[in-house]
Amino acid sequence: MIRFVSLQKRYGKRTIALDGVSLEVPEGIFCLLGPNGAGKTTLIKIACGVLLPDRGDVLFDGESIRKRTKSLQRLIAAVFENAENAYGYLSVQDNLMYFGYLWGIPSRTLRERVDYLTERLGLSEKRKESFTKLSRGMKQKVAVALAMIREPRFLFLDEPTLGLDVFSAETVKDMIREWASQGGRTVLLTTHNMALAEELGQGFAFISEGRVIWQGRKEDLAGLPAYRLEYRITVRGKVPADAPGRAETRNGLTTLTVSREELGPALSVLGGAEIVEITKEETDLEDLFKEVMK
Repeated sequence: MIRFVSLQKRYGKRTIALDGVSLEVPEGIFCLLGPNGAGKTTLIKIACGVLLPDRGDVLFDGESIRKRTKSLQRLIAAVFENAENAYGYLSVQDNLMYFGYLWGIPSRTLRERVDYLTERLGLSEKRKESFTKLSRGMKQKVAVALAMIREPRFLFLDEPTLGLDVFSAETVKDMIREWASQGGRTVLLTTHNMALAEELGQGFAFISEGRVIWQGRKEDLAGLPAYRLEYRITVRGKVPADAPGRAETRNGLTTLTVSREELGPALSVLGGAEIVEITKEETDLEDLFKEVMK
């Protein structure tokens, strides 16, 4: 688990980046959401030891980032937005091998990891190409590979699919899921892409002006006031007058809209009616985020 404890950070005298942020990030994939300038990147940079907080601390399974121990740093990796964290004149393969050697990964293990990561991330055909010649999307995938090469326990991803085409984004998402599914690992992901967060996130925090507005697990979203869950049951003909919910008839079909609590009674009342379809309508993450941030 990662615990952010009362973090404060200023840039100069007036710009408050973090204003007493406290946050618990459990194992799995946790998404940090907020507008530009909310403090997301600053939070990640402090967690990685790139910046020091003015006050507060970050604890990784109880160990403070302020100690900057080598053993803790080995457990942490990050991909920052638009970061080119590789040597431009080296090839993709040489970059991965070089940084793997720096982290003391045995040669045989390192070669296996390089083969695996380049294959999974669609970099095999670019292995011998220098980093500077790669497209923005390819550079992003190399950055992800460099972060994963030493198999960290804590992975920070700042807009990991930015600049990727649809197919490359799917590849990176699959890698994130696969990596996080192996026990004891934590991903903290920041993004403006609500669809990405909704697809990957198991926990969420909403941050604005350096403060956490809301945090919780995916299932906790249902407790937000703006959350709505309805079922729409479409049948041929009309529905009984005592059916719960709202009924609308059009072109010989009637759609009955009911809440989760009304679903069971509605199906009982419909009895032998010919049900065409049942669909689920749920408030999406983007709408919940907008309501909380108002």
